[in-house]
Amino acid sequence: MNRPAAWLVGLLALASAAGALGSQAKWRWSGPWRADDHRVIEAVSCANQSLCMAVDQDGYVVRWDGSSWSSPDRLDREGPLVAVSCPEPDFCMAADYFGSVFSWDGKEWSRPYRVDSAPLASLWCDKARFCVVVDSEGRSVFFEDGRWSRPTIAYRQGFLSTVACQSRDLCLAAGSFDLVVWNGHRWTTAGFRDRKGYFTSIACGRRSCVAVDAHGDEAIWSASKWSGLARIDPEGDGLVSVSCVSDRLCVAADARGGILIWNGKAWSSRMELARVVFSSVGCSSSGFCAVGDRAGELFLIDF
Repeated sequence: MNRPAAWLVGLLALASAAGALGSQAKWRWSGPWRADDHRVIEAVSCANQSLCMAVDQDGYVVRWDGSSWSSPDRLDREGPLVAVSCPEPDFCMAADYFGSVFSWDGKEWSRPYRVDSAPLASLWCDKARFCVVVDSEGRSVFFEDGRWSRPTIAYRQGFLSTVACQSRDLCLAAGSFDLVVWNGHRWTTAGFRDRKGYFTSIACGRRSCVAVDAHGDEAIWSASKWSGLARIDPEGDGLVSVSCVSDRLCVAADARGGILIWNGKAWSSRMELARVVFSSVGCSSSGFCAVGDRAGELFLIDF
């Protein structure tokens, strides 16, 4: 069992650059938990307060059980695990760099299953056990009714780095400087380009999505269109990940140990949790989040 090296637990009142974010939203955080032997955490996902998974660049996975993180378990002996998604405690998917996926049934991980010949980059799943994974050659692969589809081209201009969905009929993916949209039948270019930096992460609620980039900017997808880019984190060396609990609560993490919180109308000011390089944030629909860094440490946030 792993215990946090130091407890940094408190209740924080959020404030945006323009003032208070509505009623003062209070939350509790703890960490760092030194869970993964100084390896780079590539991705983290939480189903609820009792289950989170974090995967790393050496093929290891660590699991949160509600009270502590497990010891690292070697899931992939071929190389890096690049993504994980856990919509339910008894259902997770993880993806590796070599085109294989792994599934979690609540007790153990499956053996690898090859779904793509190209390196995988990002993975998203929902509670209905629908998943989509995107790769470094601009292709997507869907998991539906217990089966994986064949890879199909989603973006012809380069790689895809991140994907998220509102439903089976609406997914958004980022490639190089462009955003593409899945309508349930095919991918089309969203007509929105980030000319300053590349998109690093996308997250969705039921009615809106948010994309963040390596320049500290964000863009909101709502009513079938994108807002313009807005600089929300000029001091964090770029935003690396974003995850949404709902349309009214998202958490973005940056490369200097900072987080920002969206309340449906505005982003909070940047709050530095630690002097680390964050790599991923994953939140459950119940409001429990984990944040991983590039030194094998994990932080927990409970809203």
